[in-house]
Amino acid sequence: MGLSEPITFGSRGMDEPAKGEKNKAAEVNFPKDAVDEWPAPKQIHSFYFVKYRLHEDQKLKVKLDQADTGLQKKNQARSQLIEKLRKLKADRAQKIGFLKGLNKENKQYRDLIDEKKKEREPLQQALGQLHGGRDTGSGICSSEEELNHRIHLVNFQS
Repeated sequence: MGLSEPITFGSRGMDEPAKGEKNKAAEVNFPKDAVDEWPAPKQIHSFYFVKYRLHEDQKLKVKLDQADTGLQKKNQARSQLIEKLRKLKADRAQKIGFLKGLNKENKQYRDLIDEKKKEREPLQQALGQLHGGRDTGSGICSSEEELNHRIHLVNFQS
């Protein structure tokens, strides 16, 4: 076969090398003990065995069942109490909000009353001057009861 002729695949036998060529696959230097020279990291496998004891003792099984039903009842009662507590807290928060609104109104009314008292203060001072000294018995009485009281005091003085 010359260089000018094309080589077709499989024209030579599979096991026989071409003339003048050595079998290069046999010359590759692979390690003889690949496990020793290329160690892979050791993998640790874990296994867990669960022991499950059967209830062989019927008395113990009955007690466990009773305890389980008791626990379920108590958990249910607890959840009902928690729900009632949530409702009470919501109601309380609503009432507190209502009271805050009332406190604001109450403050406004108190401010208005204080303002009216300040307006009335000069008038009361003027009325006190008109009454004069109450101890002496002279002056104007503001009510019928006050007049009757003064008359009664004058009767005892004489």
